[in-house]
Amino acid sequence: MRNHLSAGREIPIRADTNVEEVIDCCARVANVFIQRRMHCVGCSMARFETVADVCAIYRQPLDAVLEDLREALAGCDH
Repeated sequence: MRNHLSAGREIPIRADTNVEEVIDCCARVANVFIQRRMHCVGCSMARFETVADVCAIYRQPLDAVLEDLREALAGCDH
């Protein structure tokens, strides 16, 4: 499993961030999608879609999802 470190830096979670990269950060981050009933964890399309894409698909508020993802990332072991 990849982590959220890339060349010693955290991957910023933005609207255009790839969903698979976000999910691979840590279980806490993946859990945000699960709690919102977004079926991204384990989905083969996650590698092709952005956070904005899946928010539109699942009719989730982008800003709130980004906030939840960033909060979850902050709680992960770095």
